[in-house]
Amino acid sequence: GATKTMSAGQQPAATPDGNIMMESNADIDEALAWKQNIFQFNNEELRSIMRQFARWYGVEVRYANGVPERYFTANISRDKSLATVLKIMELNDIHFRLEGKTLTVMP
Repeated sequence: GATKTMSAGQQPAATPDGNIMMESNADIDEALAWKQNIFQFNNEELRSIMRQFARWYGVEVRYANGVPERYFTANISRDKSLATVLKIMELNDIHFRLEGKTLTVMP
């Protein structure tokens, strides 16, 4: 997928003719989501999502067979248990095995 570099808030960007226009971006939503205690994914790749889960739930993520090229858009409350979050992901055909603190993404 395409990579986008994002910065926080609104950045003034000068157009070639010297006019200043404001560029807003999606990072503000993500920062707000963090404060509101939700995971917010906007067409985000699985590896990035799993990194956030790993950080939040204190697990180590492994991939049994490489990283599936999958993208998700979702808002999930951080109050949910890891098991509940994994059930939500499994509805989208991503399967896991959790052993202790190691979460393996299955093919």
